Amino acid sequence: MTLRKAEYLIDISQKIVADDISKSYYQTFQTAESAEKAMVKLRGIGPWTANYVLMCCLRMGDAFPMANIGL
Repeated sequence: MTLRKAEYLIDISQKIVADDISKSYYQTFQTAESAEKAMVKLRGIGPWTANYVLMCCLRMGDAFPMANIGL
């Protein structure tokens, strides 16, 4: 893991602990697209990561990490 990725993880972890972001917050969005737009504003989160989290963690049926050839 690179130092930069470790910084991203620490930053996001601190936001979760401070209750700045949460699973329930992202569940309030009406569509995966709108949740993705909010999530990619987080430092270190891109479209693939956002869609993967929305699909696997939040079970949003319309989320899909399109850039993943393996899927």
